Amino acid sequence: MNPGNLQRVSADYADYTDGSGRKSAEPMKSVDILSGPPSPRLRGEGQGEGCANRPMRNLRTSLLMLGIFSLLLGIIYPLAVTGIAQVLFPFRANGSLVSAGHDRNSPGVSDRVPSGPVGSLLIGQQFSSPLYFHGRPSECGYDAAHSTGLNLGPSNPAFLAQTRARVESLKTEENLPPGATVPADLVLASASGLDPDISPQSALLQVARIARVRNLEPALVRSLVLRHTDRPFLGVFGEPRVNVLKLNLALDSISAGR
Repeated sequence: MNPGNLQRVSADYADYTDGSGRKSAEPMKSVDILSGPPSPRLRGEGQGEGCANRPMRNLRTSLLMLGIFSLLLGIIYPLAVTGIAQVLFPFRANGSLVSAGHDRNSPGVSDRVPSGPVGSLLIGQQFSSPLYFHGRPSECGYDAAHSTGLNLGPSNPAFLAQTRARVESLKTEENLPPGATVPADLVLASASGLDPDISPQSALLQVARIARVRNLEPALVRSLVLRHTDRPFLGVFGEPRVNVLKLNLALDSISAGR
């Protein structure tokens, strides 16, 4: 084929059809095969001023989005969540602080006890007096700023010696026979060192001492423990537990009323 024929292709009226077998009334337009269709104009071509301003537009957009989301997530959202919590759950939202004279915030705390914050239901306290129920041992002294547990393994000699000493001390304090078993939570510290609860068995173990020292009926102290035993959530999640601070405040209330 002559190369010159590749430059321009023309269709004859007699030879051109529209695909249905019928000849078209219009001739095919000539197409420049080698050069192809004209290239589309690049976006922004010839718009040097717009291209130069694009970084500034991107910067303004970025700063605008930063300001919007800082306002939304840094101010509006925290204020909304705090406000909702204060309206719906004020006791929990403020750290579950127990004010001894406000029974509505903490069931079991009598308003006969002088008012004022005495602690949180979420953080244990050290009770060493024989007048009170004792909580779990703590490796950090119930200091929330230095929460820690004991990292010794169960076969470590130091751990075994410490546990044996706690068991013997507990038996002496509660006047238990030498072969008596004791609940584990009264001689083993929790992982956080801040556990505010003990098991009902641990609380009932201390009933005799409390009744003797406070000159109360053991049945009264036992009923107090049972009334302050929290059941598992929905009956299946967790274990029965007794909050030591709440129980001791209730104990003070019945002693003050006698």
